[in-house]
Amino acid sequence: MWNMMCDVMPTINEDSTTQRNLQFSGEDANFEQLMISMLDERDKLSEGLRETQERLGEAEAKLQEVEKERDSLQRQISANLPQTMSIGIRHFKNLGYKTLLLNIFSQLICTLTFINLFHFKNLYVYLPAK
Repeated sequence: MWNMMCDVMPTINEDSTTQRNLQFSGEDANFEQLMISMLDERDKLSEGLRETQERLGEAEAKLQEVEKERDSLQRQISANLPQTMSIGIRHFKNLGYKTLLLNIFSQLICTLTFINLFHFKNLYVYLPAK
């Protein structure tokens, strides 16, 4: 009887089962390594995002500070320049600060030239400020 069962029953190869288990555990290890690398990459991206947000906040704060300083300087310029120059400032305000400075400089030169026209034998005649 024993001989008959051995002939009928297929033999079980234990090596193939072990090989399949090793293959699955190898795939599991690869999957685990993939998950670890993805989590590491996520952490790096999160850290980069946090640093970028901090730099953006600092840049926005600095921008507000510079805008306040610009407004203060504009008020000082408007208060200290003669009326004709402040009209020029309003006129050229939309053209930018370089144009504004060039306009102020040209008005100063025109004013100095006008004053020099009244120069006669070391005598300067100044017009009173309005």
